[in-house]
Amino acid sequence: MVTYGTLVAVVAGTYFINRFALSISGMSLDKTTAYSIADSGFRASSGVSFYLFLFNPAVTFMAIIGEQAGRGTPLADIVSYFGMSGSGIIIKHWIGLSIVLQLTAGAALIAGAIHFVEPVKHKKSRLKRVNKKGEK
Repeated sequence: MVTYGTLVAVVAGTYFINRFALSISGMSLDKTTAYSIADSGFRASSGVSFYLFLFNPAVTFMAIIGEQAGRGTPLADIVSYFGMSGSGIIIKHWIGLSIVLQLTAGAALIAGAIHFVEPVKHKKSRLKRVNKKGEK
């Protein structure tokens, strides 16, 4: 159950962080005179927080399904919706990079869980260090 809760938190969290960044960017563009006078090419964007979607398995799944269906539109739609350029190297290699990052994050979480779940192993080594210090 915790796994599903974590998955929902990651999927919803990355989406809402990007929506928040996009709305903040839009508000700051509305206040500038260059944007108000004429469309000078400025566009609201979620900025660097967009790359949090690399950790979002739903976005990766949509990108894979879009590629298998013969069109990369789901990822292209997300990229354009959040105001990003679709020509970056990260966007071009989104699926592979996203899978590698998610596997690395998963391995780090598993290693951390093993480390914190086995306190007996670490307690013995700590006791040995204390005994050695006491013998000196």
